[in-house]
Amino acid sequence: MFANFEKKYNIKYVLQDSILISYPKSGRTWLRMIMAKLINIKGLDTSKKEFMPAVHYDVEKLRSMFGTELKVIFLHRNVADVVSSYYAEKSTSNRSGALYRGSVREFMRDKQYGVDAAIIFNKQWLEWASINTSIKVVSYEDLIKDTVSEISEIMGFLGFHCLDGEVMEAVEYSKFDNMSKIEKGIGDNLLSGYKGNFGKSIGRVRRGKVGGYREDFSEEDINYIEKRKRALAYDT
Repeated sequence: MFANFEKKYNIKYVLQDSILISYPKSGRTWLRMIMAKLINIKGLDTSKKEFMPAVHYDVEKLRSMFGTELKVIFLHRNVADVVSSYYAEKSTSNRSGALYRGSVREFMRDKQYGVDAAIIFNKQWLEWASINTSIKVVSYEDLIKDTVSEISEIMGFLGFHCLDGEVMEAVEYSKFDNMSKIEKGIGDNLLSGYKGNFGKSIGRVRRGKVGGYREDFSEEDINYIEKRKRALAYDT
């Protein structure tokens, strides 16, 4: 099913019936790191194998490419934290080429990057998940709160057997401090095979804090995000 992806990225996927979906800056790299450690524990070479594809596709694009038979892990995060992290990356990072030159106020209102884009993306997936049992919804906040239990549930949903100790080892490997070191080129980087810039440039591991947006945004900024959530009937 993923032959084109495998050819493009020169990788083989362990799971051929499952995919990870998220809006940018929702914690996807962290989850991929946990999954990479799990297959590493199982004796697989992460320079040649990835657990499953990870993309930022909306519902329509995924369905047009793969139909409705896939198992989907949909990871979402508080949109205020998403916008905060996305602005920090786009306004300071050189990983993605041209930088965003506007203010955070402009960024929030940007049709491509702003809060409305994040809300619409997440809302579509949550609505589709409410009527589709092949989609498991995972919140970044729940993943932070009880990582081991959440990962065990995800693995059970995907039909990938892991011992409790294996899950705990993968979670330990993927803790924020170790991710920060690996991003700086220190330690065993199990993402190098399919995230080639991780461990070579800084920009993905920023803070990982729930509610960190409150340190970055003014009261006016926060009120704007809440206003857009109400306008778009989004209460997550």
